[in-house]
Amino acid sequence: MMTVLAFLRYLGRLSFLLLFCLFLPLPHVTKAAAATSATQSAAQNAAQNAAENAAQNAAQNAAQNAAQNAAENAAQSSAQKAAQSAAQSEDLPSESLPSEYLITVLLPGLSLRDIPQCPALLKLSEQGAIGLLNTQNDGPRRISAAYLTIATGKKAACTEEAAQAWQQSEKIQELAAADFFQRYTGYPLQVEHPAQHPPKNTVPDRALVAKQLSQQAPDVVYLPYLQLLLNSNSPEVRLGLLGETLERHQLPLLLLGNQDLPEKSSRPGALLAMNEKGLVRHGIVDRRTCTVSNFSPTVYTTNYAYLYEHTERFLKENQQGLVLLDLGDLARLDAFSGRLSPGVYTETREKLLQAIDSFLAALQQLSAQKKLPLLIVAPYPAKEEVTAGNTLTPVCYYSPTLSGNRLLTSASTKRDGLITNLDIAPTILAHWGIPAEGLFSGNLLTTVACAHPLDYLTQQLALFQANHAQRPLLIKGYVLFLIILVLALLFLLLLGKNTSPLYHVLSKLLLTATAVPLLLLLLPLVPTNLLAVRIIVLFAGVMVIHWLVHRRALLPLMFLYLFTVLAISMDLLLGAPLMKNSLLGYDPISGARYYGLGNEYLGVLFGSSVIGLTLLLETVRAKKGHRLARQLLPLLASGALFLLLLVAAPRWGTNVGGAITFLSSYLLLFALLLRPKLSPRLLFTTGLATVFFLLVLFAWDWHRPIEAQSHIGQTARLIEAEGPAALLPILARKISMNLKLFRYSLWSRVFLAFLAALAIIFKKPPGLLQRLFSRYQYLKTGFYTGLAGSFVLLAVNDSGIVAAGTSMLFIAPPLLYLVSISQEHKDKTAKDDTP
Repeated sequence: MMTVLAFLRYLGRLSFLLLFCLFLPLPHVTKAAAATSATQSAAQNAAQNAAENAAQNAAQNAAQNAAQNAAENAAQSSAQKAAQSAAQSEDLPSESLPSEYLITVLLPGLSLRDIPQCPALLKLSEQGAIGLLNTQNDGPRRISAAYLTIATGKKAACTEEAAQAWQQSEKIQELAAADFFQRYTGYPLQVEHPAQHPPKNTVPDRALVAKQLSQQAPDVVYLPYLQLLLNSNSPEVRLGLLGETLERHQLPLLLLGNQDLPEKSSRPGALLAMNEKGLVRHGIVDRRTCTVSNFSPTVYTTNYAYLYEHTERFLKENQQGLVLLDLGDLARLDAFSGRLSPGVYTETREKLLQAIDSFLAALQQLSAQKKLPLLIVAPYPAKEEVTAGNTLTPVCYYSPTLSGNRLLTSASTKRDGLITNLDIAPTILAHWGIPAEGLFSGNLLTTVACAHPLDYLTQQLALFQANHAQRPLLIKGYVLFLIILVLALLFLLLLGKNTSPLYHVLSKLLLTATAVPLLLLLLPLVPTNLLAVRIIVLFAGVMVIHWLVHRRALLPLMFLYLFTVLAISMDLLLGAPLMKNSLLGYDPISGARYYGLGNEYLGVLFGSSVIGLTLLLETVRAKKGHRLARQLLPLLASGALFLLLLVAAPRWGTNVGGAITFLSSYLLLFALLLRPKLSPRLLFTTGLATVFFLLVLFAWDWHRPIEAQSHIGQTARLIEAEGPAALLPILARKISMNLKLFRYSLWSRVFLAFLAALAIIFKKPPGLLQRLFSRYQYLKTGFYTGLAGSFVLLAVNDSGIVAAGTSMLFIAPPLLYLVSISQEHKDKTAKDDTP
């Protein structure tokens, strides 16, 4: 018989071998690092020529003539530039920029389906890179919150009142904007030279100061309600972070445009451009950027000629800088949509898109002439898209030096064609080499080649929308069925009817229900998004599993659980193509997770592996005896170690909570299998090993290249920049999420229902559980380990109740079934179910 010491030696050698293989450098990481160094030198050489090209082409015709003539020449110019850059293939947009300027166009209300209707935008997407943007913010969904989220690099909340901004020349409640701002914020009225403060104990002449300000800084924009913004957000949300960072690096910023309506002003672009004091030092957001429309029911539409003129002027007067153009026409129309007939809404939207497209054609020509890049972002979805359940919006990056037919991606999502709104600000700063580490949560945008990017994104979006719409129906129906089934078994247990035929049938039906997560994982293999077809496939799979379980429960259950483990493991090794598209996987529209092992399948993998392995030991013990079963322990330990590395590794599972659970639970499981006695020393050793493993995991991912890091390494970078205190907001967010999900998620009801049923089994009928565990000793160890692991999952994951609920789905049903074939139940089923 193998001793505990020999077993631990074996585990140590195997761990070293697997960790050595795991730490081998990835080919694509090495390639990315090489590409980075290569493109940096190219970017530097190109930047030296930017000023000469800008000076030669600076004299442009402004206003309406420029906007009208640009559309005619855009196709020819962009085609020439695309041909010149066809041989180039930069991975990082920030490394391929040949100019010191960046124009960012904000287009709230734009959808992916609008792009084919806009010739200029279509060309920009084909000759540049395109992706889908997750627009989630904190709190209620609002345009202002979407803008603030981009600016702060954190999920932010914002009310409409807090987002109000005024131009220097405007008055608020009979007060000058500067005076109103100073009264609310307490900041000095000096704007041009904020380092100079008036002498203490002096009262400034407000009229004189206002007059000086109107002469010196006519384009200042004020956001006086900073305190409202602070009250709506956590301390980790740093207001004005993007604008403040640009100011500290002496980079000019110009903000143009608004979303004003006849009855109110709406200028969320100021949230994106402001500094930490609530000032935009160079911006025009008043009615000068609008014109009275001759067709739109919104009355105002964007004055594109004015925006183009001031953009050209900014490029001429500054050596470098960022231009933010807030094109609010689609947002204005969405605000009016409830007052318009569908026909008027559609017709007006088409005309607005035509005007926007003409302006983008002019910007593309300007980009080609001055060799400057364009970043077109839809920070907020169209109202009709939100109604349809889609909040993903298009993002387009164009540069004359970037080859076309590419998809945007980032380390935040690790998915081709999908990025987050937290990635926008770091990418803007990277244009001038400004590091965003420790400031923003997002990552730099990169690009990958794709033959038909728009077609690919259209197909992906259709799949995302189908899953997003069908997930509540199928998953809630499944969870409600589980709850009803467990409550029925609970009622029969209270009545002492655990040996009744009804209990036996219901318990086998519960065993059958454990196959649903596997079927949902395999469902994406069926090439359809139709709900009816998916339901038919699921029902057929459930019926086959039920037929197998009905004949012999435990043996088919063992194969089912182990096959579930195998399917999840293979999927993770292949990059999780099934999990990414599974109804039980993660949802890109909600944006909770984009890669790795989600909490739903984390619980499935944990519960099915623990009970599956112990059922295997029970089967071998029943057929070949205890000796052979114990000889299998090294092999099973190897499998458990593989699962641990699979769950923890940043290239596969990337789940810290899962790593804690798997390591602690499997150490406990094999220790109890070797010597079934729990001691404080064993618990201390288990905890110490878990902490050591986590430190190694964080250190490893921390030292990988940034573009290859997961959120594990990003957290380590955050701790390096801000200290251990940076963990406090993360822990607070995880606790808050757990409490919220425990209150609202149906998985919490499943978890509690299973716990209630297990609590009754421990007490009633008396002595039944002891008899079962004396017969199924390996399963007993698996049950107690799985139960403890479920509570660990609950404690260490931000959606722990979900993982705990799905793990209990595999831990409790076998025990509830065995109650029906206890020694008091002398029938054929009991004989057939002996492993």
